[in-house]
Amino acid sequence: METRTNTISRFRIDHAVHPPHYSMHSAHSHTYFELFYLMHGSCTISIDDKSFTLSEGNIIFIPADSIHKTSYIGELSPERTYIEFSQDYISTINESLGKNWASMNLWGHILYIEKEKREFIDNIFKEIQKEYNIVDRYSDCCIRELFQMLIIYLIRLDRSADNTNPFLTNNNPNNKIDFEMISAAKYIAENF
Repeated sequence: METRTNTISRFRIDHAVHPPHYSMHSAHSHTYFELFYLMHGSCTISIDDKSFTLSEGNIIFIPADSIHKTSYIGELSPERTYIEFSQDYISTINESLGKNWASMNLWGHILYIEKEKREFIDNIFKEIQKEYNIVDRYSDCCIRELFQMLIIYLIRLDRSADNTNPFLTNNNPNNKIDFEMISAAKYIAENF
């Protein structure tokens, strides 16, 4: 997927716990990329003309300029962290792995982080959040390094799951996306 990106550098991290059944009131898009990590709960997320069901431990990358909306499902209070970032935050990876690595590894691809590996991932997110809140002359450099380490670690984890279909969370049948559920969730999200 070819995307048009803004040349202004952007990085923002946000963590929140929402009430059960919370839904964004409207779909939106922006000129920067987004990493969405669902730490607890379940949700549906629509990205352009596709709908995905995410559960605890799922991460999805949203391309720049994609119209997207999140709706939380279930009785649990969902917890999520998202990172908005511009192209320059992954430019070093682009230089090393080539310009097509992001479309092959990130966009519209759900990653499942196994429970035993989440503590490490959660700690990287916490370190990024700490650096984001410090705001000194070293913060930007530290954020870039931590964020690139997070991306590479996530891709390695995903590759170790030996996925054959990019729209399945992993080979465990309990974590596969139910396509009928996606269709129903998409219908509900668009009509109610």
